[in-house]
Amino acid sequence: MQKVMLILMLIGLATLGNAQKKEKDAGVLQSSHELKANLFNAIVYKAVDVNYEYVLNENSSFGLGIFFKVDKAEVDENGFFSIEVDNNRSNALTPYYRRYFSRGYSNGFFMEGFGMLNSGETVTIDYIYDEPQEMESVPNYTELKEFDTYTNFALGISFGAKFIKTKGFLMEVYSGLGIGISGGANEVVTRGGLSLGYRF
Repeated sequence: MQKVMLILMLIGLATLGNAQKKEKDAGVLQSSHELKANLFNAIVYKAVDVNYEYVLNENSSFGLGIFFKVDKAEVDENGFFSIEVDNNRSNALTPYYRRYFSRGYSNGFFMEGFGMLNSGETVTIDYIYDEPQEMESVPNYTELKEFDTYTNFALGISFGAKFIKTKGFLMEVYSGLGIGISGGANEVVTRGGLSLGYRF
């Protein structure tokens, strides 16, 4: 009888410990804060792109993204930036609101509305024709590069998915487009990437 009681007690303790672990993991999944880093932009554009997201409830959240380039892009012989993102965007501040459509607590597939205040640099290249000198049969051209900075505010929409583990680690992938409404109303901006982060 004592062995049976001992076995039942051990099973009870194991069940209680497992229940507490599940409760703790569920608490992490339903926490309100997330910090994320966009690995895609770090690798491709050599940019720091970090996001903070606040979970409002199981279906919605809002957040703020900060983007800035580490390296200034160079202009090649054809007039293109060697590292180009949206006319060589160098800085951006992006508030966003997300609506989730999966059963999980603020994870799974989502649609996002965002605003983006961004700035960067554009380049215009002109060529001045030089008359050939005596003994020269090929005309020469002088290249003039003119750099301009811009600041633009855009509104857009993104779609994506977020996957979260019980320990709070998460991964998300998303992509979207926006249209500039100031500082160049026809400018198209992109938003997207692959982010890793943590919910706490």
